[in-house]
Amino acid sequence: MGNRHKFSADITSFHQNVSGSCTLISVHCPKEKINFLVDFGLFQREEESKKEDKNYEKLPFNPQNVNFVILTHNHADHVGRVPLLYKNGYFGKVYATHDTKKMMFLSLEDNQKIIEINAKKENKKPLYNEFDKQHTLENIITYDFCETFTPHEGVKVTFLKNAHLIGAALILVQLSCEGYDDINLLFTGDYKEHNVFFETPKFVPEWISKLPRLHIICESTYGVIDSSDNEYVFEDNIFKWLKQGKQTILIPALSLGRFQEIAYTLKTMQEKGIIDKNIPIRFDGSLAIKYNNLYKYSLNISENMKDFMPYNYMYVDNAIRNNIIASENTQIIVTTSGMGSFGPAQEYIPKLIERDNVGIHFTSYVAEGTLGYKLLKHKNDEFVTINSVVKENKAEIATTREFSSHAKRDELVNFIKQFENVRTVLINHGEVSVKEKFANYCKHNLKNTKDIAILGTGYTIRLNTWGIVKSIYEKY
Repeated sequence: MGNRHKFSADITSFHQNVSGSCTLISVHCPKEKINFLVDFGLFQREEESKKEDKNYEKLPFNPQNVNFVILTHNHADHVGRVPLLYKNGYFGKVYATHDTKKMMFLSLEDNQKIIEINAKKENKKPLYNEFDKQHTLENIITYDFCETFTPHEGVKVTFLKNAHLIGAALILVQLSCEGYDDINLLFTGDYKEHNVFFETPKFVPEWISKLPRLHIICESTYGVIDSSDNEYVFEDNIFKWLKQGKQTILIPALSLGRFQEIAYTLKTMQEKGIIDKNIPIRFDGSLAIKYNNLYKYSLNISENMKDFMPYNYMYVDNAIRNNIIASENTQIIVTTSGMGSFGPAQEYIPKLIERDNVGIHFTSYVAEGTLGYKLLKHKNDEFVTINSVVKENKAEIATTREFSSHAKRDELVNFIKQFENVRTVLINHGEVSVKEKFANYCKHNLKNTKDIAILGTGYTIRLNTWGIVKSIYEKY
């Protein structure tokens, strides 16, 4: 290995697909080694028949050797395992944006409850406990967007605003070592261009776009879909169902981001006359309602978006849920979870599915093995098994991708093209087959990029200032 390779960074992603996000960066300098993580999220089961839980597997690295952790955003698959680091001996700091920390007080509390319930069902110890959660929250250090900070000597970090979610960040990491040119890494996290709740700069600051050599670690969730593939059907479907006399319209939605966007969309539909303001709109899901209050009173959203709730709405709790389900009046219900398998959705769907005057509209990606996935695979008048009980599916089921919080492949490539000197693109955070296809798409559309590689395949990618030095097979 030549002298210029003595300063290098090994990039290893310990997640094959889209959950359990965890990328380890090991920086090799002639005099020291620095280890840090970008995200440490929960693996979320995607198959009902799958018994093993990857969250309980032995960690593929020693947390005591990690110097610091940086978080891209507050989704469970990116932050949900951070308390496990402290449980296993980690003693460093966690760096995030201000809004991400505010929301983590809610998300980690919810994660802990779910972990404890699942552990009790499966007769095993919880993944982590209240002490581990509190230890995590006490050690989160926050910074503003575009504020450069130094978590360790030789490492500079800058958060850039990302429209994926309130508080979400693109993360620029600049690694330096005396006698060598810097290694510049940009992590997209989960990326999106626009968000209705806050303004996002169209371009990154010029000093970043003109960095002399840049390595981009890019997500690929929708790496096989173009933005032109979006079908904007939600408003039309709701209008059609109301006109047909549907008694109940059920809208499962993710508790953070999607729940609030659906609320705002329903309000705009009322103002356009698509939904009669006299039709009651119910919101169910304790965590989502807590996030609603953060949006309205605590988070940095646009002032004109603080009043995002529709007219004639009410919150639903356990005491009145059965009355809402039994109601014969026209109503719209927005409930968690987005994929139908958890939260109040698992109470509404089994009771509403056998009614022909019900419409159920999913608003997000539904993973294989979830209730939402199962329903979308069944036609009307077919039988479907829910919690071992056979139900006849008489409700009308629909879905849409228009509310997606991830950029499509053409948008991701256009984002990368704004940087003048991209040396490497490492494809991350996507289904294995999608990452491969997106890598090929990048090869065709990023002609000036020297190297393109795929993370999460069992290989560590070693980078220096100029590009990929080699890929190293890892057993983990």
